[in-house]
Amino acid sequence: MNNILLFLPLERWDEVPARLERMRALDAHHFSTLNCEAMLALSRGFPAKAAEVAETARRASESREWAMSVLWTSCTLVHAYTALGRVDEARRALPPADPSLDKQDQLSRWGAELQLATVGGADAESVIEAQPVASLVRDWPWALERVLALQALIDLGAVDRVERELADAPDTGFFRALRIDVARARQDYSTVLSTAPAFVELASKVGAWRFANRALLALAEAAARSGSRESAAMVLQQVASSAQEREHWSQQQQARELARTLNIELQEDQAPTRTVEPAATGERFVTVLFADVRGYTELSQKMTPAEMADKISSLQRSVTREVARHHGTVDKFAGDAVMATFNVSGQSVDHASHALRAAVAMRDRARYMGIALGIGIATGPAIVGRLSKNANLSVLGETTNLASRLQAQAGPNQIVLSEEAWKRLRDRVDAPLEMLELKGFAHPVPVYRVS
Repeated sequence: MNNILLFLPLERWDEVPARLERMRALDAHHFSTLNCEAMLALSRGFPAKAAEVAETARRASESREWAMSVLWTSCTLVHAYTALGRVDEARRALPPADPSLDKQDQLSRWGAELQLATVGGADAESVIEAQPVASLVRDWPWALERVLALQALIDLGAVDRVERELADAPDTGFFRALRIDVARARQDYSTVLSTAPAFVELASKVGAWRFANRALLALAEAAARSGSRESAAMVLQQVASSAQEREHWSQQQQARELARTLNIELQEDQAPTRTVEPAATGERFVTVLFADVRGYTELSQKMTPAEMADKISSLQRSVTREVARHHGTVDKFAGDAVMATFNVSGQSVDHASHALRAAVAMRDRARYMGIALGIGIATGPAIVGRLSKNANLSVLGETTNLASRLQAQAGPNQIVLSEEAWKRLRDRVDAPLEMLELKGFAHPVPVYRVS
């Protein structure tokens, strides 16, 4: 058994779930299996999970007196604790320096110490100068550890050193990430704008959100410096919200620091407040939103059930947060679908706008996760209330049926609005009129499709 994730290029990370399943089948508690899971969680941007699994791997290694396994899992812990902002724990996890170690073990430890230096847990200059090999690209076969170390060098200001390393490196995923970082450091924003979007798409597709978020930060800075402040603000907000959801402290700090530098105000996500309940069951003028995952079957065939469950669970958390932040109520989840209602209290006049903003945020967050949503939004009267004690909130009537039908007509990453919703949003929505034949409706229905 070996930690296959460390060797794979980014382009082949879609192989990781199946490979990891085979490792689990051989020995789910072996340190290689556990350390691979920890590094995968780290690369996907979930340091808390990485720390939990790496601690289990280290204890398993210590119980069997596998010294090298203890060293490797300890290095993984340094990466995880650093990303969580737990600097003292990261410092304690760092194995002692030992010149008798073989080169790969020295590299693993050095890479971990570089991460520690990025948050002030070690002296940066002395760590950089302790580079164990002449060429990091040629002499470090573990692709994942290598890119993490080279990114840390850039963060520590050693851009010239990294640029020299990249001179003869191939144009592959991880090296592309590093070239984006170097271009950002050099303020070569045209290069960032031309190369970062494709890399973000690749990294998101294979679930490497840590790397996708880092490239998005470069893209936000390049957009702002090139005059697209609104685009920069949207990207920065996306990174900040994503990092907060994943408890990735260091990326949260990076997003906040960049926002301060660019004089962009970020909206910090607060814990969702309890939605105001309707005073009694009765008719309200509401906006109803339905969203469903497009290509769910194809997506599930590419992942293990556990991986798919994690992805849908993460999406549901994001949806809940965005609906609550925009003053709505999640009525129900049904597998990969969601229904939400805005203005259940009957006290809002801007509920269509709230629904559209939530829909855009949900769609963009899902797209970032490699998921395409189709969304339908309808505004109109509905019967709102709890029809029996302790029952879920019910929103009944033609408006609910219409929103559901519109969702079914939405393509991947599309939002389809009813005519009443569009009337309330016409000043901010540029969409052509369509007439659709919908099941349950006697006449063609006017709708507006937002891509």
